[in-house]
Amino acid sequence: MFDMHMRKPGLQRWVLLGLLVFAWPAGADEPEQVPPGMLKEMRQMEEQAKAMGSWESESQRIIDAHKNVFAKNGWNSEADQFSLDLINQVSQIAPWHPHEREEVFFNAIQVRYGMTHDQRTMVAREMRTESMGVAMRHFKEMMPVVLEIAQTRARQEPFTAEQVQKWSGHFKPIMDDMLSSVQRVEQKLRKTMTPEQRELLENDMKDVLKRHRDFEKMVKGWEAGNWNPTDWGLDNDPIHAASMAEYRAKEAERTQLVDAALLKTKPDLGEIASDESAWERYVKWFCNYYKCNDQQRGMARSILESCRRQAVDYLGARRKEMEKVEQLSRTAESEASRKYHAAELARLQKPIATIFESLCARLEKQVLTREQRQLIDAGRTKQAQQQANKDLAAKK
Repeated sequence: MFDMHMRKPGLQRWVLLGLLVFAWPAGADEPEQVPPGMLKEMRQMEEQAKAMGSWESESQRIIDAHKNVFAKNGWNSEADQFSLDLINQVSQIAPWHPHEREEVFFNAIQVRYGMTHDQRTMVAREMRTESMGVAMRHFKEMMPVVLEIAQTRARQEPFTAEQVQKWSGHFKPIMDDMLSSVQRVEQKLRKTMTPEQRELLENDMKDVLKRHRDFEKMVKGWEAGNWNPTDWGLDNDPIHAASMAEYRAKEAERTQLVDAALLKTKPDLGEIASDESAWERYVKWFCNYYKCNDQQRGMARSILESCRRQAVDYLGARRKEMEKVEQLSRTAESEASRKYHAAELARLQKPIATIFESLCARLEKQVLTREQRQLIDAGRTKQAQQQANKDLAAKK
């Protein structure tokens, strides 16, 4: 969708000079449309940006950052990919060439939705108005942030968690204002659309809202001081190389500690049975508990991958149906209706749990030696005895 998270002013373009775009709305090169004071500060910001050197090299870093951010957050649907491709096309053009950016942007969405000339003209007019409105309403708050970002970058200095924490307080009201602007344009465009166009627009807007909610969660973390270069996709940025090395070292240490703790505790099979993403944790615990050798661990890994492929294939075929039932369960007006849809969802998830049962059985039968399986038998005997004792105590 043509959301303002990916154009002027684009807060979803938070990486590097992405925030520079915020203060360079459509029409910014037309002085009669911009208050003199605002125009002067925008020119100052432009000079700061140009001091960084070639936009071509900087845009490639921005494109790499976008790719990393989308991958990290799992924004990988077809609509997400369209947005990412369009962001990257626009990013190749410097922010101080707004009309060239607009041409690329509107050409892409016209093709995306099969817009008529009148629809494109209307969308362009409404988006310019909304873009300018958001910029005008928030310019004073964001101008110092944008300048500090550009100056930090021009000095070849890495961003810090403290800086981002300070900046983040300005983000949410702007994000909310931008989303409202997008929705106003969407509603006006929807009235002019064919059923086919509206269906595509609705699907795209679902992903726009998801990215918006995800970004809101990130901002809350940054406000608490929890920011690292990967949040802005700066994994491969030379200026943040030292910061990334420190971050990766801490993450590796944290992962080792977490894995060590998890390996000591058997996962709740009921909780993970219908969640194929959690099966690896069980397999790791299984191999650690039964002291499997390298060959056995390799066999366990192969069984896991085979079972997860089955689960993924099933989910791919039934995902839309499951999402619909989940939505109906969340919005049910009565308890009886909610229970009905919850039961229907459990029915749809049952095959995943069945695949997990198969995974557990194959691990026991194909991976373990006779001596290792005796530990399982002993454990089950002990568990059965404990249950029998509980039942006996309950009768008394």
